[in-house]
Amino acid sequence: MPDVGVYERVLDPNAGDVVGVIAGHTHFDHAIDIPLIAARYDAPALGSASLVQLMRAYGDEARAIEVDLRRPYELGPFTVRFFPSVHSKLLLGLAVPSDGELTCDHLDGLSPSAYKCGQVYGVHIEVAGFTLYHQGSADLIDDEVPTGGVDVFLAGIAGRMFTRDYWSRILRRLEPHVVVASHFDDFFRPLESDTAMSLNVRLAAVPDEIGRVSRDFEVVALRPLEPVCG
Repeated sequence: MPDVGVYERVLDPNAGDVVGVIAGHTHFDHAIDIPLIAARYDAPALGSASLVQLMRAYGDEARAIEVDLRRPYELGPFTVRFFPSVHSKLLLGLAVPSDGELTCDHLDGLSPSAYKCGQVYGVHIEVAGFTLYHQGSADLIDDEVPTGGVDVFLAGIAGRMFTRDYWSRILRRLEPHVVVASHFDDFFRPLESDTAMSLNVRLAAVPDEIGRVSRDFEVVALRPLEPVCG
């Protein structure tokens, strides 16, 4: 269960208009915060049937939107599309952890393993002519990755070693200007602790891995919980 006190400390109540909260899949490290963030900012939560079920467990199904593939959703100035994808096989390269649909009906049953993966999406976002593509887990359905280029690729890098030729396959379709590496920090540590890396995530190796595909892609990473704009 989420710690409500964390939200009081780290979420700005005057953040302005939050037009939506998006779930690429519903493992606990991706979805545990969504119901409370959506409620705090009075924003819709968009994702899979598993996300709708999670919102229902919180008694807040009315904020949940089960998305249609490739359909454009207008969220304030943003146009958002969801493309089918798959989760990397983190269990020794053989299976997806906590695969299947989230079915828990009651909050007291939400153990980490109850947060099933559900449908996995890559998310394309456009705003004012600027484009982003978010991939929360390092696997893909090649023909479903949009082509034509994006400005920023938000790349979850955990599990990429279990996906054959991951970087070459996805980068040659997306052709991003910038790759932002994410999902590398140890999310089991308290927020007040110093940042540490997840097991075997090898963030420092990412620039060279991408460079072997092309040196045309800039590679960056954000410091957790530091603001990126004023």
